[in-house]
Amino acid sequence: MKTRLYSYLIALCLALPALRAEDSSLSMPKEVVKTIAATVQAINLETREVTLKGPQGNVFTVTADPAIMRLNEIHAGDDIVLDYSVSLASEIRPPTEQEKANPLVVTEHVSRADPGHAARADAYRIIEAVVTVEGLDRPTGTATFKGPRGNYVLVKVKDPAKLVGPKIGDTVFVVYSESLALRLEKPPVKPAAH
Repeated sequence: MKTRLYSYLIALCLALPALRAEDSSLSMPKEVVKTIAATVQAINLETREVTLKGPQGNVFTVTADPAIMRLNEIHAGDDIVLDYSVSLASEIRPPTEQEKANPLVVTEHVSRADPGHAARADAYRIIEAVVTVEGLDRPTGTATFKGPRGNYVLVKVKDPAKLVGPKIGDTVFVVYSESLALRLEKPPVKPAAH
């Protein structure tokens, strides 16, 4: 699993700049993987999106990796442990009128190994969205956005200087990688104390 994860992350970092070659600001740094305990707020089995409340009360949405096979065993209210890739934002700015009219664009990419090479498949999603700023943590370079479908995403900003202008409640255009749940499971049950 770790080898697959690292190849996924490396492919993501290498492939991102090719999405919009005319925009050099899209070259994102290496993705950050975190492990946290969280409480499930909502789950959509069709889209595999899981909305979570973190240990500090922050709400965010991740998409479950296809390798997570028993997603249907997780329900709203469950306490879980997850490993997830933190979304990385490369662009934050006021939206144009055209972006406001089309507030969500998702670019997906799947690549497979060339014949004669080791088998592999890499995938990533880039989200371009008009969002509302719900939280800012300038010292850590992170922000929480509410997207056009009502989901929340916590992003790490490539350039922390981009967080100087926005305020909570502002509407901004943001380009970010999708946050992906790589492991999602209920914590082990602790034996009762005697």
